[in-house]
Amino acid sequence: MESNQREKKRARWFQQIAIGVVALLLIAGSVHFYRIHKAQSRLDQLLAVYRSRGEPTKVEDLQVPPVPDSENSAIDIQNAAKILNANIDESRMLSRIGHALPWTTKEKAAAISSLTTFDKALKYLTLATSRRGLDWRVQLKSPMIEVLLPNLGNVREISGLATVSAFEAHLRGEDGFALQHIREIIFLSRSVGKMPGGIVNSMVSFGLQGAACEAIFNIAAELKINDSDQTAATRKQVTALIAELLDEKRITEDFRRAMQGERVWIIDTIESILENKFRKGTPDPNWNPKLAWFKKADLLDDARTLAIFDTHVIESIDIGNDQAATSYLAPHSAAALESGMLAKFIVPSLSRAPVSYFRTITHCRIAATMLAIRLYTVDHLGKPPEKLIELVPAYLPAIPGDPMIANQPLKYIPRETDPILYSVGSNFIDDGGKTTPTDPKRSVADSPWSMLDAVFHYVRP
Repeated sequence: MESNQREKKRARWFQQIAIGVVALLLIAGSVHFYRIHKAQSRLDQLLAVYRSRGEPTKVEDLQVPPVPDSENSAIDIQNAAKILNANIDESRMLSRIGHALPWTTKEKAAAISSLTTFDKALKYLTLATSRRGLDWRVQLKSPMIEVLLPNLGNVREISGLATVSAFEAHLRGEDGFALQHIREIIFLSRSVGKMPGGIVNSMVSFGLQGAACEAIFNIAAELKINDSDQTAATRKQVTALIAELLDEKRITEDFRRAMQGERVWIIDTIESILENKFRKGTPDPNWNPKLAWFKKADLLDDARTLAIFDTHVIESIDIGNDQAATSYLAPHSAAALESGMLAKFIVPSLSRAPVSYFRTITHCRIAATMLAIRLYTVDHLGKPPEKLIELVPAYLPAIPGDPMIANQPLKYIPRETDPILYSVGSNFIDDGGKTTPTDPKRSVADSPWSMLDAVFHYVRP
């Protein structure tokens, strides 16, 4: 009798425990469902705001309208790439030719050989600039991370070919052709900037724009400008290139579009993780899809956090200079890093994007100013300006501002043998045009952006 009572008591005790466990599980499940609902609601509300602004929120929103083959410059660019890919040995030789003058005798010979081999590729590039439309034929779909974009390395190779052709034309004294090839590099930059996708396209576009500016830095001081000489650059060519370099609206629009595409990519990737949509495995091989439901609320909040931070990056370039953009982004970056699981992988790269943007704008303004100085010098019998104000308004609409800092122009020091243009650089301090490396371990800076000031020599060193 006593044994039966103990058994009944034990059974009741286990029953109460089971009821308690089930109740806790129901409460935990309800709380989790509530968290998922709230997280999804927060994300949906944010996306509704973007949609009300006419901004993309879905993968299909990024798709560009088709362009007929007869008007599609992307086909010509891809045909040029095929020619380079079909001549691997010559392409390797091309890649070893310096993208800065002066060339060695060996580099000159290699340049002539490569330009002979790739003459048709250059003609395709020139033909591309005459087309009215651009369609890379990228079929975007979810998950975006698995969509193969055109090989951007090929576009870099075509840019390198155009640079070599520009330098070779300049060395032959045919500066009209040299400027034509430089404008073709800028065209490539624009074409990549319009490719649907995210931040990678924008960074490659900036690199191509920088390559065009570097080519100008190399030849500006020696540029032949003479409307009566068929081999020289014409005044119209130079002024048109100056205007193109100072037209920053296109660079800004492409960057904004790329960041909006990156925002869609982030949200789509997280949603694809949650829905286990990947055909080739998740971005993280250690991720277990069975954990998706348990992490769903956190991942949805991650998507929202990263989308908001991406939006702050877009807003930062409208401030107008790198110093203010950096200050604006700093607290948003810190907050994003503290609040999301995926933020540590994504926020650092997004934070650096405005730096690349403002450096690209700086390169364009420096290159335009160098061309204006050269045009002034030709008009004044070889005498360069003493001050940049002398270029306004005949050669420049205004003295270009320094994109790295507020309310400061780019600086010009008209030294007799080595005139320089400079920006305050990454430390945002005017050090008087010092080329001292910012890294105390280096004796010589490896780029203008690793100097105290970002210094650009008008006369090639």
